[in-house]
Amino acid sequence: WYQRRVREAVVSTQSTGCAALQMGATVSMTVVKSGEKKTTHLVTSRSDTGKVHQALKMGIRIVTEQWLWRCFENWEHVDTADFEWQGLTGGKRSKSKSPER
Repeated sequence: WYQRRVREAVVSTQSTGCAALQMGATVSMTVVKSGEKKTTHLVTSRSDTGKVHQALKMGIRIVTEQWLWRCFENWEHVDTADFEWQGLTGGKRSKSKSPER
């Protein structure tokens, strides 16, 4: 189930990457625009990285690590709406309010 929803995730920490792998996701260190290894989600704890800027240009969903941990805790795909980074297109960057894991 999880692998169908999140085929290729780019993660920011080793423990986050391990959790993604356990759920069947493929983890990559680079953001890929198209093809079989296309990045579907960027999971990050920071909004000021080159990968974030790449993902923005490519229209890739950018979510906080809390989203991945919530999916891991529930062992199901959780809606990303409460875990997406907000305000990344310009001005001050701020993270969306998300429930604690």
